[in-house]
This record gives sequence, C-alpha cells and structure tokens, in this order.
Amino acid sequence: MPKKKNLLPFIMIAAITIILAAAFVPAAIAEDQGGADMAIGVNSTGTADRPETDKTADAGGLKNKAAADNPGTMPTATETADRSGESGSVSAETSSTGVSDGKADHPETANNNEEEYEPGFYYTVKKGDTLWSLSKKFYDSEWEWPAMWGQNSNIRNPHLIYPGQRIRLYQKTPPIVARDKEVTPPPTPAEPKEEVRAPEPEEQPPAKKKVAVYYSYPPINKVGFIQKLPEKGFWAKEYIDPYNTGEIFKVEGDARDLLAQGDVVYIRQNGKEPFIIGNTYYIYKPPVPVKHPVTEEYVGHQYFIAGIAEVTATPPGYIVAKITHSFREIGVGDRLMPLDKRPREIEVKDAPNGINCTIICSEDHNEIFGDNTIVFIDKGAKDGIQPGQKLEIYYRQTGELNGNEMKLQPVVYGDLFVLLTRETTSTAVITRCYKSVQPGASCRTMPAAPGDSS
Repeated sequence: MPKKKNLLPFIMIAAITIILAAAFVPAAIAEDQGGADMAIGVNSTGTADRPETDKTADAGGLKNKAAADNPGTMPTATETADRSGESGSVSAETSSTGVSDGKADHPETANNNEEEYEPGFYYTVKKGDTLWSLSKKFYDSEWEWPAMWGQNSNIRNPHLIYPGQRIRLYQKTPPIVARDKEVTPPPTPAEPKEEVRAPEPEEQPPAKKKVAVYYSYPPINKVGFIQKLPEKGFWAKEYIDPYNTGEIFKVEGDARDLLAQGDVVYIRQNGKEPFIIGNTYYIYKPPVPVKHPVTEEYVGHQYFIAGIAEVTATPPGYIVAKITHSFREIGVGDRLMPLDKRPREIEVKDAPNGINCTIICSEDHNEIFGDNTIVFIDKGAKDGIQPGQKLEIYYRQTGELNGNEMKLQPVVYGDLFVLLTRETTSTAVITRCYKSVQPGASCRTMPAAPGDSS
C-alpha cells in the first residue's frame, strides 16, 4: 500500500502565493494609472498639456471670435466659461475692482496709442472700472457685460481690465422701432389731504459727471465734403474755388493718366500762400455742383479727396511734391489744398432736438447704401450741427382713418454720426441701419450715444 503524500506544504505555498498576489497587483495597477496621469498632465518642461478631449475648447474659441465679429451678439454661458479659461496666469496685481494698478507689463495696452481701431464707439478705462460697472453705465444692466466682452478680443480675462485700455461699446440691434413723444394723460384730481409741515430740505446729491465716449474713425482724411461756393459773373455764372492753392500739371517720368503713391508730381501754384518744403496737402478732384434730391436746388460743390502730397522742392516757377497717400484715382489737373488737422477720435456730443435734415447723397453717389457709408446732409454749422452729434434715419407713412388722411408716427431704421461740418452741409457716416438708405432719406437729431451720463 503506497504512502500518502503530505499535502500540507503545497497548501501553505498556494495560500502564500494568493496573499502576495492580492497585495501587489492593486499597487501595480495604481502605479500604472498614476504614471498615465502624469504623462497627460505635465510634460518635461512643466507646462500642462491638454488631452485630446480638450479640443472642444478650440471650438469654443471660434464661437467667441464669431461673437466678437457680430455686434450685439451676446455669448452664451458655455462660451463665456470657455473663454474665461484662456486667460492663463497674470503677472499684474489687481484690486477688488478688477482693475490693475498698471505696474505690470500688459501687452494689450502697451502700444494703445499707436493701434488702429475699427470705426466705432470707444471708452477709455479708468481706475475702479469693471465690465460689470461699465455694462450698468452704458446699457443700464450689469448682465450685458458678456456682449461687451465679446466685442473686445484684446480682453483675455473679463475680470481684469486696465486703466487706459480702450473698450469698444457694442451697439444693440433691435428691430425697427418707432420713436416719438409719448402723449401723457391728463392728471387725475388728487384727493384733499391734511396739511402737513414741509420736511427739512435734504442735501442734493452732486450732479453726475459726464462720461467721455469717443467715436473712432481712422480714415478721416479720406472724407470729402459739400460746400456752397461764391459766384462771379452775371450772364454765365462761374464758381470760385477758395481752396485751390495749386494744380498738378505734369508727373515725373513717363506720361501717365493715373498716378499713385510714390509718384513725383509738378504743381502750378494758384494761390498766394507760399508752398513750404515738408508741408503736406490734400489732393482733390475739381469740385462738381450738387443738387438737392428733393427740391433740386443747388446745395454746393462736392470735394472728393483723392490723396495727400508732401512738398519736396520749390524751384522758381513751380512746386515739386511726392504723393504719400492715394485714396482714389489721381491725375493731371487735380488740385491741392492745405491739409487741415482732423481728429481720428471724435468725442460724442449732445445734439439739440428738433433739427430735421435730408440725406443729399452718398459720397460715391450710390442709388442705395448702408452701414459705414459716407453721406452728406443738408444741415450744417449754422443750423447747430457739430462733429460728434448723432442723428437717426427715419421714414413716416400716412394712413386713412375715418375718411381722414393722417401722418403716422416716425419709424427709425438707422443712425448717423457727424464727422465734418460746413456752413450749410455736413458729412456723416452711417453707423448702422436696418434697411437700405436712399438719397432724400429723412434724418433728425437725437440724444448723444451711450455714456452721456454716468
């Protein structure tokens, strides 16, 4: 009879193996997971790497850019959250108001004075401002701040804005609305009250300071104007051009009909004012007479600004100049006038109520036009129009009620901003419109742009 094997050693070895496996396998799994997390979280330089799933943030960035390009579009809560994660670390110390003390370097505002701004309304940040407070100031609601942020792609962190930084104010785009004076109902007779003693007069709060808002229009030197010219002659009327100080009679080099930036031209002096080397002059087309689109009366001569030239030499008998800027076609026969200093940033001003105007035409005499078009109106400085004022474009219909024809309230469909004025006419730009505009359209003065009071 064979001997029975002793199984106790084998059972003990198996038990020890199971215990060791239970102890080491979870540790190994945890170690592998930790290594994977480190591989995703930080690279060799110590900079966080985004996993593949974070690519949705890039899509959010595209949404924010679209919101910035579309005035009046408010970013969604998701877009706002996506964008706030892009701010990264900030070296500047900030106060509880969200405005930096300006000690740290800030790339968005370092070259603020040299930046080119798109046409639009702007506000310069002051100490203590936040997007929250500015939203309340300009739009009467703190919750409009995401739309304001969406219009300013240079603001990376909405909780961090800097004194001196330029903020573009977006314009809401409501549907076509009617604006007219509301008719107030007659007051109801008040019930007799017992006579009471008048309370002590309270101290009046100080008057609110006016907030300076500017409209930035960088191509201001391209803008022309319409001006009435003096006449001479009895039978054949001839208009006198008071700006004509010189005329291009030849171009250096080969004869050409069209000139451009960099060309050297020879000028015949027409005025008494001497040309000085280094001075700059507008080049303009010979002015053409313009009639009113409604009355067909003469309203003035239109001046097209074609470019800018700088005087380089003044030999006897003629002037030599170089074309430094070309805005439209320039040719022999074009004239020169002294360059007047035009501010590219125009402060928004209050306009007197009750000034009704007509759009004479667009600068390029288009039949229909819209946003950002330069137009001329038939009211000027003598009528109270000044650069910086806003006007609204409107139309008014008539309707028949109970057999009587009556005028309906005006319907506003666009805004103008005045850039230049002459005595009887003004040059303006259409800042926005909800339908096409035509010569002869009616416009009228309106209160100043957002920010006329704090």
